[in-house]
Amino acid sequence: MRHAVRHGRLSARRILVGAGAAVLLAAALAAARPGGLVLEAVDLDGDRTLVREPVSPGSTFALRYRHSIYDAPAWEWYEVLADGRMRLRRIASSKEAVLEYYRLSVPIIHRDDLAVAEVMDVVVPHVVLRVGRIGQQRLVIAGGKEIPLSEHAGDGSRVLLRLRRLPSPAGRLWHALTSSLSRPTV
Repeated sequence: MRHAVRHGRLSARRILVGAGAAVLLAAALAAARPGGLVLEAVDLDGDRTLVREPVSPGSTFALRYRHSIYDAPAWEWYEVLADGRMRLRRIASSKEAVLEYYRLSVPIIHRDDLAVAEVMDVVVPHVVLRVGRIGQQRLVIAGGKEIPLSEHAGDGSRVLLRLRRLPSPAGRLWHALTSSLSRPTV
């Protein structure tokens, strides 16, 4: 009888140790997984996030608008970089004057009734623009989904486009644990 009790405790202990090891392994795997990137459009005047869309390094998005001075459609294509910045890859418009306005140091070529500048060396942490009825600014993301920024922000609002890294699952857990420790108690 005593042997059976001892054997039962030993099995329970093995189960607990095994379960604990599984939890530690899952936590280590979660900690190793980095947080994802999101593209955010933030209304700087209203201090609120208008759009938050998941993106990945190497993916692209576009800003489509009507140039207010030349009254012509324009497109800016950006590539998402792994470090959380964006690279301006291309600017295009139906009017060459729009591209000349930006004083780019790359040649302007003509393709399919568009003036196009392939820009490879412009890396920025964010883009700030003013949205409104005239500009009709739209964010174009994966799959061609268009988000009209002027419908989300007031006419003339300043909008910040930025990439933001979401914390990893382990980072969120650490923040939850440490933020409760740092709060003063009353």
